[in-house]
Amino acid sequence: MLALQYRPARTPEDFGGANALLAESGYYDPVHLEDFGGLVMLALDGTEVVGCVWVAISGTIAILDYLATDRQYPGLGVRLLLHLRKALIRASVRQVRYMIHGKNVTAFRISKALGGSTDFPYVMGCVNLEAKNG
Repeated sequence: MLALQYRPARTPEDFGGANALLAESGYYDPVHLEDFGGLVMLALDGTEVVGCVWVAISGTIAILDYLATDRQYPGLGVRLLLHLRKALIRASVRQVRYMIHGKNVTAFRISKALGGSTDFPYVMGCVNLEAKNG
């Protein structure tokens, strides 16, 4: 396993890998992220997509959805979202909103780690982004 690379999806192969990972997660119907617009942030092990998350951006607000990670990479969800956070701050996004399916225990843990609140069966979360010094 090489050091993971984090970057936005750019190629048909990137989107194909992200779409396949989402389908394998069991939480989403088949999707074509390349048709959504917005930003798809990837975690790659070499050329293999092992994590992805999609956000729609409107002004200073982003709506986050379609998060999936390969279970062989513990903690990847948090790391992926931290890289997404940096990209969103650079894009002047100030707030991220999201929902979590009630059965997605991993996403609940990620939300809590990033300062979000949790409830059942769905969570409406909101994270305000501010650039930190240093």
